[in-house]
Amino acid sequence: MISATVLVALLSVAFCVLTSLALVRLADRLVRGSRPSTVVPLLAVGSLFNAASLGLLLTLLGLAVAGRLPEIAAVAGWSVSRLETTLPVPAVIGVLAGAAAAVLLARTLWRAGTILVLLVRSDRHSRRLRAER
Repeated sequence: MISATVLVALLSVAFCVLTSLALVRLADRLVRGSRPSTVVPLLAVGSLFNAASLGLLLTLLGLAVAGRLPEIAAVAGWSVSRLETTLPVPAVIGVLAGAAAAVLLARTLWRAGTILVLLVRSDRHSRRLRAER
């Protein structure tokens, strides 16, 4: 049986995913109906908050299960039995949430690295253009 705390966390994850899908579907209409200078920052901030919320929830669900492992509980100073009673997250949900959080974090770091490489390249190219003038 899933506890109320876990149910709220799972509903929050579902809400984050549904919000992402709604943003994708409504973005075109929003851009057509408003000025891009207003819509772009609004969509960027909304997407950032939504992604951060989803990542935090998935991480916490995964940590609730990972904390039950005796090695992790000993390092963190947690009680395994107390974690099982206060946060009764099913192991399958915790493992899936933790795996999803790890994949999303890896994708974020990969994307940030790619953007950084592109920024460095564009800086080099712009410096060459200035030197040619």
